[in-house]
Amino acid sequence: MKNNLAEIRKRKEKEWSMRITQQKVANSLRISRSHYNMIETGDRDPSLRLAKNIADFFEVSIDEIFFQENEDPVVSLDIGGHKKIGTQNGQCKNNDIISKLEEKERC
Repeated sequence: MKNNLAEIRKRKEKEWSMRITQQKVANSLRISRSHYNMIETGDRDPSLRLAKNIADFFEVSIDEIFFQENEDPVVSLDIGGHKKIGTQNGQCKNNDIISKLEEKERC
């Protein structure tokens, strides 16, 4: 599973006007920096609970962070006060990534 964590972390640094290191994120999530790094670099997939915690930390949806390798990443646009979510190619996106994480949890 691919993700946009590095890009989201950098974007949030600008939005929040503060430096957000992998260590700071990991501390907030109560995981090791190396574990967070493996998730951010795509070497490891998070559990559904951890994926939700990461999304909550960055104040975005799970679908905005995680996506399948054959999909475009999800982008979120604020248009007239309404949040629109779709892929970069403009197609709507379902919650397929959430079902994949739920399936992983059951195994």
